[in-house]
Amino acid sequence: MRALATILAAAFIAGTATAQDASLIKGLIHGCMDAQERKLNRPLTNDDKRFILNFCYCRAPGMAALVPDEGSKQKFILRDPEMMAAVQRIDAGCLDGIRAGRRFYP
Repeated sequence: MRALATILAAAFIAGTATAQDASLIKGLIHGCMDAQERKLNRPLTNDDKRFILNFCYCRAPGMAALVPDEGSKQKFILRDPEMMAAVQRIDAGCLDGIRAGRRFYP
């Protein structure tokens, strides 16, 4: 439940983001979608595409909030254990929300 609250807070923060932040979030969404499609390594069904779209739209604001500066970006690139745990919490919160029937994409 805590992870879901974190995601909702990140989504609220992202809603008040500047144009630069919106561009970052858009890039995170597209990168996430590409990575998820490559991970499946098979032709995507419409359900797959909807799930990936929903997951990536949920994940992007949390990721943008997680790496707001160069220091945190460096930790992310180096796969810092605390940073990876935070990513797992974001992912788990998104999956919980999707399983509960929430829709995150427009």
